Parts: sequence; C-alpha cells; structure tokens
Amino acid sequence: MADVQDYSLRQIETFLAAIDAEDRAANRVALIAARAANAKPEDFKRLLKDFA
Repeated sequence: MADVQDYSLRQIETFLAAIDAEDRAANRVALIAARAANAKPEDFKRLLKDFA
C-alpha cells in the first residue's frame, strides 16, 4: 500500500477498479451461500441478475 503514494491518478483508478471487482466477486459468493439454502429458484435467479 505504501507504493500507492507514488501512483498516478490513472494507476489509482485502475487499482480501485481491481479492488471493486474483487469485492463484487466476494459479495457474489456470499450471496450464493446465504440465499441458496432458502430461496425459491426464481427469486434466487432474480437476485443474481440484480447484483451482476
């Protein structure tokens, strides 16, 4: 993280986009785990589309 101080604005934007992509992937896995056991199939599919 100390290297970020020397990043250009474009590099920071790219770095933040990568972090966002990782967060979205982790949230998707958490959603699948939390909802799969209880959701009706049609509701689960709708939720996945909403978060994609």
